Amino acid sequence: MNPTKFLSVIILVAVVVISASCKKVPLPDSQAQALIGRWKVLSVNSGWGGNTESDGKTTFEFTKHGKFYEYHNMLLKRTTSFSFTQRRSIYSNETQYIIDYKKGTDQSFKIVGDKLYLNAEAFDGGGYVLTKK
Repeated sequence: MNPTKFLSVIILVAVVVISASCKKVPLPDSQAQALIGRWKVLSVNSGWGGNTESDGKTTFEFTKHGKFYEYHNMLLKRTTSFSFTQRRSIYSNETQYIIDYKKGTDQSFKIVGDKLYLNAEAFDGGGYVLTKK
């Protein structure tokens, strides 16, 4: 292959990879749109174990590119990809959008005022109450 064609192929592959990595996650409704951003954990519910108050040092971030980040003491603790799926929630028994994580338990979510309520879509699953940062 001549050098010009080889360089053209390399550039084309780079453009495809870059554009694919910048793809935004579809935001199906206003609740999903409001989810994007940083959220400070106020409290954690560990399922049947009861409530545990947070120390206020844990932050979740949802990006428009479908990335989820969990920080503790400003250090990255966990990251994964997410998208939204519409299905029946085990809590409300109604069809709603669920956060579908690539790694981890899916969560139903509801935003009321400046509070985000996340609940694991699993029996005896935990949940979080967060506030927008």
